[in-house]
Amino acid sequence: MTSERDVTFLLSATAVDKRRLVLQIARQTRRIADFRSPRFQSERMGGRSDRNRASVERKERKLQFDDDALDLFVLLTGGDTRQIENELDKIDIYLDRERRV
Repeated sequence: MTSERDVTFLLSATAVDKRRLVLQIARQTRRIADFRSPRFQSERMGGRSDRNRASVERKERKLQFDDDALDLFVLLTGGDTRQIENELDKIDIYLDRERRV
């Protein structure tokens, strides 16, 4: 028979909603360790490198962003390279000939 001490639950995700019941119960009953890399943490906060990456990608598509709009875009995409590219592709298709976001 397996005891509770023999069970380890590992959750691997890019983002975890800390309001979810499973995480709340785990916090109350067990120890939780968060192993995010410093790079991931800075990306989630919309770090400078994320803004530069988004800026380069948008220039390749000839899209024009205001500074505030680009900052918001980076924050909402969470600095994820694939997410930035996917969202810029969607904007590019939606705008067609209009290039101002």
